[in-house]
Order: sequence, then structure tokens, then C-alpha cells
Amino acid sequence: MLLQPEKVDKIVLACVHLHNSLRKHSSKITYNPPGTFDSEQLDSGTVETGSWRREHQNLQSFLPIHQVRRKSSIEAAEVRVEFSEYFISHEGEVPWQLNYC
Repeated sequence: MLLQPEKVDKIVLACVHLHNSLRKHSSKITYNPPGTFDSEQLDSGTVETGSWRREHQNLQSFLPIHQVRRKSSIEAAEVRVEFSEYFISHEGEVPWQLNYC
């Protein structure tokens, strides 16, 4: 997500709340059909895999995410310039750097 971490927290919590609400209040057949998610057999401890694991090729929610170019903030650019000026200065030089100058 191309958002500030605080906003991401709020969005994720809202999604979790919506998901839990839908599971609790909607028809199990429409939102959460039987066998969709993994389930554990309490008596034997075995896990039965849900259909989402077998049918993931057709799910629209798992489409690839495309990279989006973002410009760095002015502050980030200033920090980069400050570091580069320091590391090419006499004060910031390191012994191995002299061989490449």
C-alpha cells in the first residue's frame, strides 16, 4: 500500500472488522461457503485444507501487484545529497576509497 503506516493500520483493522462482521451476520452460504477456509478436526488434530488453496489460480483477489513509481520527498532528496557530500569529502573518506578516486 502506498500509504503512511498509520493509515495502513486503520485500513487493515477496518477490513478485519468488516470480514468478521460479514462472517458473523451474513449468510454462511453467500460469504463463507462451507469448505472455503481451512478447518481443524479437533478430535484428531488434522487440518482439512479449504477450497481457496486448490482454486487459487482463478481468484481475482490474488492478481499481481504492479509497481508504481513514486517520487521521493524533498526531505529524502536532501538527506541523500548530505550523505553523498559527506562520503566524497575528506572527512567521510575511507581507506579503500582512495584506490578508486
